[in-house]
Amino acid sequence: MKIVHAVQMNQSGMHRLAQNMVVAEQALGNDSMLIDAKHEGQWALPQVLNADLYVIHSIFPKGARHLIETAQNRKVKTVFVAHGIPEYAMDEAVKAFEQAQASQAESFGDVWFLLRHWLKEADAFVTFNPRHAALYDRMVPSERKVDVVPMGVDRAFWSAPCVAEPMLGNPCVWMSENQNRIKWALDTIIAWPFVMDALPEAHLHAHWIPLDLHRFFIDLANANGAAYGATIDSLHFTHQRMKELWQTAHFILSPTRYGDITLLAMEANAAGRPLITYKGNEYAQFWLEEGDQRRMAEQLVAIFKGEVKARPVLQAPDLSDMGRAMLAVYARVLGLPTTQSVGTPPLQLVVDEPSAVAEAV
Repeated sequence: MKIVHAVQMNQSGMHRLAQNMVVAEQALGNDSMLIDAKHEGQWALPQVLNADLYVIHSIFPKGARHLIETAQNRKVKTVFVAHGIPEYAMDEAVKAFEQAQASQAESFGDVWFLLRHWLKEADAFVTFNPRHAALYDRMVPSERKVDVVPMGVDRAFWSAPCVAEPMLGNPCVWMSENQNRIKWALDTIIAWPFVMDALPEAHLHAHWIPLDLHRFFIDLANANGAAYGATIDSLHFTHQRMKELWQTAHFILSPTRYGDITLLAMEANAAGRPLITYKGNEYAQFWLEEGDQRRMAEQLVAIFKGEVKARPVLQAPDLSDMGRAMLAVYARVLGLPTTQSVGTPPLQLVVDEPSAVAEAV
């Protein structure tokens, strides 16, 4: 199969996950490629014009679609991949509308209506989370179903041993999710001084905080004292560098609402790092309750002291798991035979030993 993945290129998880899909499909013998959805010239490349199927991760410009359908003299086949949390899409749509009203703009980027369009338009609609699929299934005709594909990561890369210099903190806690409001650092920064009261040597490494939020979060951290036990910056890292830094982090914190899975959480799981999330993420060794940040701090302290037993966790799917599941979707859309079932494969539970941090603090 000749498959084109189109995504808006940046440093986000969407871009990285689209890259992972291409790598997985290529490893399984397919002619897959990644293009920048906003780059008009890339849509006109011969190998793009002649593809069998187009996997849309964000946008499919009307001009590009017209160009391809004219070249192929047929309606193209599309698969849409819904990366984000549904509630985040709604939040972004409302925020964009409010900004457009404030500036009297004639148009605005509406993520929610983009999803609504693809639920109707795409030949297949893919998500990585059964909860998301259940919500989207209520929005499509009964004869259609949203496909759930495992969010695969390169387990061989993330699990390979490496050496790095130790980072500050006992415990040393890492957090670097994309800073949208569904998983931003606000609650953690509010809770952190309460953690420091019980564990003065604890240090939070909060990275990938964009500068438009940085000025607010730094002000809050200075005001409540979190800054004395935290490094808060806008840095982002290569995969290799992040894997090295993670080797000396005692915990990876992913405060994503509803306990939803994220690419970073899956990578932490594959790297064998103790992962803390809100309740619901089956790939995390430790769960927090959403709500009162004082309670969040109490639970973090208990985890850091080793008073909470690590949960049995699912093992993050490999790239090959994701690749095979995506190929099954493509085969169905193109009317090709396939023996691969679509959906999250049965995964083994992995029971982690209690963290060594318990002895350190």
